[in-house]
Amino acid sequence: MTVTGVILGGSRELLVALTAVGATVPWQGVLLAYALGQPVASIPLLPGGGGSVEASIVFGLVAYGGTSGALVAGAILFRVVSACGIVPIGWAVWALASRRRSADLAV
Repeated sequence: MTVTGVILGGSRELLVALTAVGATVPWQGVLLAYALGQPVASIPLLPGGGGSVEASIVFGLVAYGGTSGALVAGAILFRVVSACGIVPIGWAVWALASRRRSADLAV
């Protein structure tokens, strides 16, 4: 997947999270806010960029004209789903892989 695809996909997820909490921001603002959050995520202040990424996303949304408190809720919802929503999938893959490995060793 290209960088463009990752940014567009992540921006779409952020837009869905913002819509779920009732925030209205133009898609250009969502794209800008998501793009601002990506470099901040690579700065190792906290594990996974916790707190700093959400702040940069909200800053980008406010800079593009957003004013409601729902922006913060949308940014946090986005981060929870995008960061923590993947963990159960990883656990399931790990469980299946270890089960297959155990079956292969038993034979």
